[in-house]
Amino acid sequence: MERFWQDLRLSARSLVKAPGFALISVLTIALGIGSSTAMFSAFYAALLKPLPYTNPEQLYFLWEDASMYGSPKDSPAAANYFDWREQSRSFADMTAISTRHHEPDRDWRARAVGSRDGHREFLLCSGRKTGTGSRIC
Repeated sequence: MERFWQDLRLSARSLVKAPGFALISVLTIALGIGSSTAMFSAFYAALLKPLPYTNPEQLYFLWEDASMYGSPKDSPAAANYFDWREQSRSFADMTAISTRHHEPDRDWRARAVGSRDGHREFLLCSGRKTGTGSRIC
């Protein structure tokens, strides 16, 4: 243990003699720690953090096979969704989500915006609660 303290004192004296090297060393270590933290935070948010639903392991996406139209996974038609929902015996509840892309006029200098529309039971089915106020159905 005495050898460790001698090495530590020698290292401290060397860093005091070369402050430029000490500064670069500290900045390099800080940059490494910061980038590792940022990468882990992104990895955690994308892959490890549980989904914000009550029972995420019980959520499923259902698609219609529209391969003949060039889309093997397609959102079902509204009539099919309502039939599935009415005749389903395997699911506790079923809700629909549709994705829309809003393109601005050519004269605008804005980019396209995407949105998702959910059926009125989406919050109930996913186990989420409204932040404030009440649901509008």
